[in-house]
Amino acid sequence: MRVRILASVGHIAATLAAAFACTGEPAKQAPPSVERSGAGIQLSVDTAGRPLFPADAALDSAAAVQRLAELQALADSSRVESLAAPALLRAGVLKLRLYPADIDGSIARRRPQDFVHSEIAGGWLYNGADFDTLLARYAGSPLADDARYAKLFVLPGGECEGRMDCYIGLALGGPVDFLKSDPTSPFSTVVVQTINRELRRLLAELPDLREATDMYDPVSVQASVARYDSVARELPPPVRDAAFALLDSVWARLGRGGR
Repeated sequence: MRVRILASVGHIAATLAAAFACTGEPAKQAPPSVERSGAGIQLSVDTAGRPLFPADAALDSAAAVQRLAELQALADSSRVESLAAPALLRAGVLKLRLYPADIDGSIARRRPQDFVHSEIAGGWLYNGADFDTLLARYAGSPLADDARYAKLFVLPGGECEGRMDCYIGLALGGPVDFLKSDPTSPFSTVVVQTINRELRRLLAELPDLREATDMYDPVSVQASVARYDSVARELPPPVRDAAFALLDSVWARLGRGGR
């Protein structure tokens, strides 16, 4: 079925395109300016856990593209951490917001190192290059954890071709890696909430988690869940308890006891 990923990416693209669409003659706005200091710039999340910067969240599509160009110029030209690291992070978050909604892909064609073209998504997908640059260049930055979190929202390429174990593996893979690398991150709670929300949604489509089908391999799912379980045990108690609020029921459905 041109894949659940196709549906998910298409939904994201349509949602973003609608959110950024301009109707009629766009109102004239003062050109957005980039704060040239990291002071007061802090990553936030929306109700779905997606990363955003309050300073950039209210921009319409044209202003967001202009803000992105300014941030990119600053990120490309500066080697001063207090300027470059926030610019890299904000540029990456804006690219997550704009792509694949910007089907035209004019920015993507000018920066092919930052994007891949996806026929499934019907446009360009941001590959997380700015986050990678921040982590490589400023590994000790206070924004490194923010960059690792934002990377969780880079859309993967490829297709699961309808396999539920593949979707479950994707839902757990990157987020569990994040929790393992930084269990005390301030983002750990929202990461667990996101994992649990996605697992509930996916597992609701499987009446029997123990029964193998052409589109579901319980052995693969048990391995993914076991890895989440082992990482969850090392989380601070409130976050760990939130993880096991779902894990215990998943283990029961897989025919194994919980903790």
